[in-house]
Amino acid sequence: MQCGLLTKADGAVEADETYIGGAARNMHAAKRKAKIKGTGGVGKAIVMGVLERSGSED
Repeated sequence: MQCGLLTKADGAVEADETYIGGAARNMHAAKRKAKIKGTGGVGKAIVMGVLERSGSED
């Protein structure tokens, strides 16, 4: 992981996202029924990464 100044990306960039958290299928059925509403995304952390590719693609 790298920390630095936030500057405008120039050229090709990649972006990806995911949800991190426990899988509902690993919960006891009664607990799953009580906690999970809708799509089940509640309680999960959203993680996004953006990477600027080096070099020019002109």
